[in-house]
Order: sequence, then structure tokens, then C-alpha cells
Amino acid sequence: MKGGENCPSIGQTFKVNLVEPLPRANASGDYTSSNANTWLSQTAGSVTWPAWRVSSRDGELNCRQTPNGGIQRVYRANRDTIYAELRGGNAIMIADDQPWLLTIQGCYVRANSQYI
Repeated sequence: MKGGENCPSIGQTFKVNLVEPLPRANASGDYTSSNANTWLSQTAGSVTWPAWRVSSRDGELNCRQTPNGGIQRVYRANRDTIYAELRGGNAIMIADDQPWLLTIQGCYVRANSQYI
């Protein structure tokens, strides 16, 4: 906002409620860097929405050591929140043409609306 000597806004307080949209999956249900509200950080690479929830049908989601690798832990719906890793790496990576979300626990969950 620009102000000048005849600007009635000078000295006024404004309250702005900016709401960031939730990530939206593509037609395949995948969250990718282009649709998961990612942005390029000066220090951390590509970062995304910080908190995600489990949406798998059975209420459990495997978090893997590497994409499609061994299971490191299991997240449970209505109990666990999945926090994306926002420091020092790309939060969503593609492996075997599928997107994976890196968590703060150092494991990967499939970045698809069937699961998160």
C-alpha cells in the first residue's frame, strides 16, 4: 500500500486474514511439487505444507526407510500427524514415477490422496 500526504490510510491499523490453500492432489491422486503448495526455500530446497494426516482406508500408513523400501514406522489415522521434513532437502521426491513425502522422522510416505 502506498501512502502520501493526502492518504487517509497513514497511521491506520489493518488486519488481514490470509489463508493458505490446502494442497490439492492431481487427477491421479498424487501430490507433487507443482500441486502441494511447495516453494523454494533459500536454505532448505523445496518445502511444502508442514503437517499432513493419514487418510488410508485401513487407518495405517507405512513410513519407509527409502521410497518403496523397508518399513521404519507406521502412522495411525486419528492419532498421528505426519510432519514433512522442511530442513535441508526436498520434501517431495519422485521415485519410480511416484511422489514420496520425506518426514521429520527421516522416512518416506507415499504422497497420494489414498494415504495422506
